[in-house]
Amino acid sequence: MRKNIKQFLLLTFYFLLFSILFTLQCGPKRVTIEKEKDVLIIGKINLIGTKSIKEHQLKGAMRIIKEGEPYNEYKIKVGLENMISFYKNKGFFHAKVISQKGKFYQEKNIIDLFFTIDEGERAIIQSITFKGNKTIDDEKLLNTIICHRSDPYDYLKTFTSKYNITFLYAKKGYIYADVTASPEDSFLLNNKLTFYIDEGKRVFVKDVKIEGNKTVRRRIIEREILLKPGNVYSPQKVYTSQQKIYATGLFDDVKSEIEGIQEKRENVVVIFKVLEGKTKW
Repeated sequence: MRKNIKQFLLLTFYFLLFSILFTLQCGPKRVTIEKEKDVLIIGKINLIGTKSIKEHQLKGAMRIIKEGEPYNEYKIKVGLENMISFYKNKGFFHAKVISQKGKFYQEKNIIDLFFTIDEGERAIIQSITFKGNKTIDDEKLLNTIICHRSDPYDYLKTFTSKYNITFLYAKKGYIYADVTASPEDSFLLNNKLTFYIDEGKRVFVKDVKIEGNKTVRRRIIEREILLKPGNVYSPQKVYTSQQKIYATGLFDDVKSEIEGIQEKRENVVVIFKVLEGKTKW
């Protein structure tokens, strides 16, 4: 029995010794991590040929490509398209990029970009006309818009002018009025800017309703409302009335709803929905 135990211990000793010697001889395996390839970075973006628009505006218009970001051909393509669209919105309808070059710095893995631009001539507004207006005369419309004869064409100013005309009609009750301007191809034929107006129907207030008041008397709310049945409908007066009701301090919330707007009816119902506040005494 003792002999068997000695043999077992001896075998265990030799096994452990062999394991230690094997580990020392072979050593731990080395794990190698493959280094990521360097990413090409955009250095400086140079715009050549820009005279009418500041460089920082054009770079901002690109949006999708910026200095210090990874180089990406697709993003550069889209960025240049964005810049040319910006030019066209400013009246440079024939602007184009005529050359693209890059200067590569291998030691820094940076590439400087050079874009040469042909701005072309800027379109100038020769005349402004209105078509379809019956209720509001040309003089009042001219005082409403922000683009003028002899100004360079500007899409943003044209868009804002359309909004101003629409708002002017809404104040007079023509809330369904639709205003469009000369499309680009039409404007380029003669540089004449035309606003086309579909006045639509004039809208009146059929009734004014108040909902949600339980303890506050109706007449207290009514005296804050600027619209009465039979009045010409005015979105501005609805908004102002809503603010005046809330300013009484009697309500936690005041909302307005107009029945008949979606159906484009000539007579609409104005509803003020109030939520009374908790009594503070």
